[in-house]
Amino acid sequence: EETQLAKITQATQLLEKAKTLEEVLEVHDQASAVEAYARAKGADKAHSLALEVKLRAERKAGGFLLDMKAEGKLKDGRPKNGSMLEPFSTL
Repeated sequence: EETQLAKITQATQLLEKAKTLEEVLEVHDQASAVEAYARAKGADKAHSLALEVKLRAERKAGGFLLDMKAEGKLKDGRPKNGSMLEPFSTL
């Protein structure tokens, strides 16, 4: 569990420093991996902390998406071809 706690601490620091959507999504992915591993191992403290970092990353990503939409960098609506990356094609 100590290794997972160290990874969570590192992810928290990276999230605070994140300046781009891509950086935030990377932290989200790391926190998701730690959260899943900790849940499987029954490491409740690590699981809870990883889940918190994951949710904070989602909120921060939402802020970036709102900013991108306001700047006209994000298309409205759902992608027509089913691709989740289509809204980011203008980056």
